[in-house]
Amino acid sequence: MNMRSYIIAASVLLAAASPALGDVLSLTRGEVLNGMLLDLSDGVVVFDTRLAGQVVVPVSQVRSITTNQPFVVQLNDGKRIEGRLAGSGGETRIVPSSGGEGEVVQWATVESITPVRASLRQDTDLPDAGPSSLDISWEGGYFYRWGHREYDAAFTRLTLRSRAEAFDFRSDSFLEISSEDAFPRLFRSASEWRFPSTRALQPELGFEIERDLDEALKFRGGLNVGLTRVFMDEPDRLFEATGGLNIEFEHYDAELFWRETGSGLRNRFAELYYGGDRRRIENQDINMRLRMRLRRAFDRAVLTQAISLYPSLTEFGDLRGRSESAFQMPLSSQLHFRLHLLVDYENEPEFKRMDNWRTSIGAGFEWDF
Repeated sequence: MNMRSYIIAASVLLAAASPALGDVLSLTRGEVLNGMLLDLSDGVVVFDTRLAGQVVVPVSQVRSITTNQPFVVQLNDGKRIEGRLAGSGGETRIVPSSGGEGEVVQWATVESITPVRASLRQDTDLPDAGPSSLDISWEGGYFYRWGHREYDAAFTRLTLRSRAEAFDFRSDSFLEISSEDAFPRLFRSASEWRFPSTRALQPELGFEIERDLDEALKFRGGLNVGLTRVFMDEPDRLFEATGGLNIEFEHYDAELFWRETGSGLRNRFAELYYGGDRRRIENQDINMRLRMRLRRAFDRAVLTQAISLYPSLTEFGDLRGRSESAFQMPLSSQLHFRLHLLVDYENEPEFKRMDNWRTSIGAGFEWDF
């Protein structure tokens, strides 16, 4: 077993042994979620699990809640109680900062809860930063890839997620860290804006940027428009599907192949074969864009899966697909260990020497700011 295998094995054991920090939401079905309590009003609890994202559950499914920060609890009869929520067994108490046993919360009598700092802002008419929020996550790790050639490299990933009344925003950027002259060898960035709607379908707008020299792709840029339907959004599971259009521009350079053959004779034949107009290719395509997202939360881990298909509308029969899977385990409230599996497929590559399949596996540590 090499050093990387020891590190991964040790990380898995540490993930299983380390307790998760933050607020705790216990449900009547047995699930226990760690994260941050965002809101409780109109009989609904909004809880950010960080691992599984934001979940919404009715108070009838809440067994208990424990928080690190104090809240102002507004009751239906007009009474206000300030303190930290402390869950024990099947009940929750409001424990004041001065200490003591606290008062038991009856969820049916609660009108709303507000963090103490937000409550002070309302009482003193201080400027409000608005309902939006921004989450930032950074990940560093190592991955192994095989396709046109096999190699391993370090990587870094930056994820931004913002929620506001008008839209939800998410951006994910992946960069391979390599010492080669053609840096970056692999770069992918995707951003999307989703506009919440009271209807079943939610409009979505986004763009993608990609560079993958392993398939002679120097640049790919795409604009996405579509509609998303959320079929299931529960604390422990998510299922949604998106359909729309993808308009993209691609620039390929076949010279990237013969630079790495390792044989002067093969390089010469490759240069003759791809010479002239076949050496560099530029495409402008219009594709359908079909995406499915799944999430399954367990007691101490979350499994996510995203499958995207791009059937071409301008080159009949061409199909490009991508599957992204991740298994995430918390080491603390902010640090997580992640395992990745990424599979790319293209039924009609631009050059004959390109493989239809490209696969990457990796592991990394993610920090939530």
